Amino acid sequence: MFRAEINTEKNRLYLYLGNIEEKEDFSQAVSETERLVRFLKQGFTCISDLRGFTFTDNDHYFMQSIQETLWDAGVKLVIRVIDEKSIKTFCFEKKSLVWPGYQLETAFTIEEAEIILSRIGL
Repeated sequence: MFRAEINTEKNRLYLYLGNIEEKEDFSQAVSETERLVRFLKQGFTCISDLRGFTFTDNDHYFMQSIQETLWDAGVKLVIRVIDEKSIKTFCFEKKSLVWPGYQLETAFTIEEAEIILSRIGL
């Protein structure tokens, strides 16, 4: 189930994609992301929890829509939290699919993602 939240003090968006499967959930996720990024400033960061998400060829449009929303809103860096299920799909990407693309990093927990962002001052 999709869940999203923001922390305006950290200028950060949190996306929890988990086991999102239904097309209705996809459109809700994009709409909610579009709504929340309006509360953040240019240069915001995003932690995207993909643990439990199974990527199929049909999900390409959904992922691209989320990435375009983040890019258009001015995201600086996205940390993808991955697990054994999602590592094969996401572990080697260092830039988003949208051009010119924003930077991507990977972590295995939300806490690790927060540490990465703290270390680089974001």
